Amino acid sequence: MKKITAAVLTVALSFTTLFAHKGDNHNMGLVLSLPHPMKAILPNYAAYNFTQEQDAKMQVIANEMPIKMHAKFDEAEALEKEIRIAVMRDGKTREDLTQKLDRLHTLKREITDLHIDTLLKIRSIMDAKQHKMMMQYLQQLQLKKAQHKH
Repeated sequence: MKKITAAVLTVALSFTTLFAHKGDNHNMGLVLSLPHPMKAILPNYAAYNFTQEQDAKMQVIANEMPIKMHAKFDEAEALEKEIRIAVMRDGKTREDLTQKLDRLHTLKREITDLHIDTLLKIRSIMDAKQHKMMMQYLQQLQLKKAQHKH
């Protein structure tokens, strides 16, 4: 029975890994679940009526942050896969994986820090009306996401 349970769990984890990470939908199991502001900003960009100065600052964020974050996401995903295989296939213990687990923890913290910094930069660029608009769009996205789950 234990062998069957382990086999089912291994297959389930494999399929989860295969389908969990499509495009920008990184699923890193972060402690914090923070909104993705560009999903609210980019489709509605014109509605924000950014000044030229705001637009220039937003373009810097849009060009720089994905590169920084995705590199960390990719490294963390690869590390999670290595850890998963080491545990499920090879029977490695936490002690065996200490360095990898520490690096994964560090990466997740770095990703979260970058995310928070980005949210704060965007907030500092926007005026109160624009920030309120972004928050409303984010709330709409959250409602749509909740409706798709049901």
